[in-house]
Amino acid sequence: MPATNGSQPQSIGDNISARVEGRTLIIEIDLDQDFGSSSSGKSTTIASSRGNAAVAGTDGGVLGLNFYRPTRTRR
Repeated sequence: MPATNGSQPQSIGDNISARVEGRTLIIEIDLDQDFGSSSSGKSTTIASSRGNAAVAGTDGGVLGLNFYRPTRTRR
């Protein structure tokens, strides 16, 4: 499907890129990046929109996203 308005990738927060192709929102996250441990130490942040962010080409759509990996510690 050909890209329509908003088709240029838009950086959203940390390590999140979004673009619109047709009527589909494509979100990309580099899984090799990380931003360190959370303050509690229970997870590692991979990507975050740092709250809600408007996404170009979505008729006013807003994205709020956190992607993380739980820490693999066991008691």
